[in-house]
Amino acid sequence: MSSSLTQATPMRLQEQEGDEELSAWQKRETRYYLLKDVHSVVDYAAQELERIDFIWGRIRSDRGAASPAIKADIRIEGHLVVFTKVELKLTKAQRNAPINSTLQQYCVLNQILEFHGIVQSQVGRLAALKEFLHVQRQDLLNDQPKNDHVEVYVDIVQRTFQSLGRICQELRNAANVLRLPSRRRFPYCSHVDHGFKPALPSEVIVDFSIHRGELLVEAFSLMPTQKAITNIPEGCASRKEFIGCVCAFRGQKVEIVEYARVSMPIPQLEEMLVHLDEQIAWLVHVRDNVKATFMEQLGKGAYGIVFKVECNETKEAFAAKCVDKKALKRIRVGRFGNALQSVKKELNIWKRFKHRHIVVLREVIDTDDSDELYMISELVEGGPVLDDDIKCTPLNAELTKTYFTHLIEGIDFLHENKIIHRDIKPGNLLLKTVDDNEVILKIADFGVSHEMEHDNEDMRQTAGTAIFMAPEMLTGESFQGKPVDIWACGITLYMFVYGQPPFIAQSMTVLYGKIQSDPIEYPTQVGDRVVESELIDLMQHLLEKDPKQRFTSQQIRVCPLPLFSWAFTLLNRVIFLVRRRIHGHGENFKYLLSSA
Repeated sequence: MSSSLTQATPMRLQEQEGDEELSAWQKRETRYYLLKDVHSVVDYAAQELERIDFIWGRIRSDRGAASPAIKADIRIEGHLVVFTKVELKLTKAQRNAPINSTLQQYCVLNQILEFHGIVQSQVGRLAALKEFLHVQRQDLLNDQPKNDHVEVYVDIVQRTFQSLGRICQELRNAANVLRLPSRRRFPYCSHVDHGFKPALPSEVIVDFSIHRGELLVEAFSLMPTQKAITNIPEGCASRKEFIGCVCAFRGQKVEIVEYARVSMPIPQLEEMLVHLDEQIAWLVHVRDNVKATFMEQLGKGAYGIVFKVECNETKEAFAAKCVDKKALKRIRVGRFGNALQSVKKELNIWKRFKHRHIVVLREVIDTDDSDELYMISELVEGGPVLDDDIKCTPLNAELTKTYFTHLIEGIDFLHENKIIHRDIKPGNLLLKTVDDNEVILKIADFGVSHEMEHDNEDMRQTAGTAIFMAPEMLTGESFQGKPVDIWACGITLYMFVYGQPPFIAQSMTVLYGKIQSDPIEYPTQVGDRVVESELIDLMQHLLEKDPKQRFTSQQIRVCPLPLFSWAFTLLNRVIFLVRRRIHGHGENFKYLLSSA
């Protein structure tokens, strides 16, 4: 038993020594192949960095600068980059004049920025891994680490390989996602027009790429040649990739005789997109706060559009006017102001007052980061009181009295609160059907209204519609505001009765002369209708050329002719208030009574 154990011991020792030699050999082999792998991956990482540097690189020191030979406007439309108003000034003899075209070329901004973000985050990691692998390669060449630690070392390097593979894959995916539409890549050709309008000459080629942190447009003027291309333009980003395309141009060899470029730094595009995202966020905020749905367009003016909106909770309809703030800023008011400042001031005035015969402004939505201003007001769907501001259908006697009574009630309320409207005309007098199917007139559009400091405040700035301007506004001298509104009310009453204004002319100069000098005619009959002498007398007092002799709103209210209308209107409103109170709508009683 003991002899057999003695014989077995040397055999085990020999086996152990053989295992150790085998293990050492395996580790040496592992080290050898590991070194080869590290060599190849370091080279691969270096190539990947060179490729990314070719596509991306660093932003040029002259970023944003354009060659004198090419100009282009670059802007954001939605989430697209658009190049427009492209002008190429090729100086060769065959192209003495500039080539002007509009380029309908779109690059998807989200993809550009996605590529930008991935490159910014991954290139640093790629460079760090390359450096790490380079250090490990030096260790392997110096017979480090020792054999006992090779397995751990292999595990670390393998994980590094995996990380490197993921980074390279992300970079390649980013490059694939980018897919800039150009002569080499047209992934969106079925959706977007990529051509110049008008078309460029056949010898001119334009290319798009991302290079050195910029979205780049390059233009090449070509000429047929028999020799190989050797003169690649200095600074040309496309290099061999694009030159190969140029060489195949129409199946013949060509020479680049002129080159120009214009670029937009990616950070600048990011800023443009950030601004766009802020606008989108603001619109979402407005939508969530207003909780309304845009239904249809009601009208469109020089500086804005009016929409019908509906509250999602109560289903109540409102009017929303969207005003272009940029357009208003360009209109000068006074020496240092602009129209936008005036509009904001007057909106603050309008929002403070509520009256039965004044369109109620519910809310003003305005933020510094938006180019639009929204005015939310009550919806008056009856339209203007007359069908035109110049030639219109006259009203009958009853409607004339009723609507003029409503107009003076509203004007009297404004004047009592030291507000002048400055743009009274039929187009700004809207009809609304209220309870019991009563149709009332409401004064709208306070865009040029003004708040006076005192009743006798002098004014110099004219505003409003020419046909409705008072004579004193056209002299160049100072004037008072209240008589101006009364004159406009007189012109409006004249149109209620006769269907046209008293003064019509082909030019402003002639019109202003008539307003200041010509007497006004008051026919006693309109069709089959006889115009009451009291009504003519009232119009004469409203249209006195001397503002000091002109009626005030208080004098109009004690005029004999409209007395029936005042009493009738007041009686109707008392009945209306009592009915509301009886039917449990007492919460509105104070509001209605305050405007009585």
